[in-house]
Amino acid sequence: MVAVQGARQATKDAEQATEEAKRREDEQLQREMSAVSNELLGAEEGVRLILHELGVALLRGRRRNDGTAGLEAQAKIDNARQIQYIFEGEFWTDELDDLVVKMEDRCID
Repeated sequence: MVAVQGARQATKDAEQATEEAKRREDEQLQREMSAVSNELLGAEEGVRLILHELGVALLRGRRRNDGTAGLEAQAKIDNARQIQYIFEGEFWTDELDDLVVKMEDRCID
């Protein structure tokens, strides 16, 4: 009888130890996941900043086009609400300086 009680107590102690180990492992995993997440977010923010700085550097020193002179927009008007611009090949950020969009001013003063 004493041996059975000892075995039950040992089983109970082992289960408690296993639960405690699992809890500690989960806590450690959560801390590490949080640290890695923060590191990745910081890296992503750094990459976005570098891309922004590169874009600004590419556009710096360029003169703005004085209007629509020499611009022939290739646009396909599907209906009154949609306009589709046709690009042949690739385009670069610095080419967007020449894009002219005329819109109605709907700002409230």
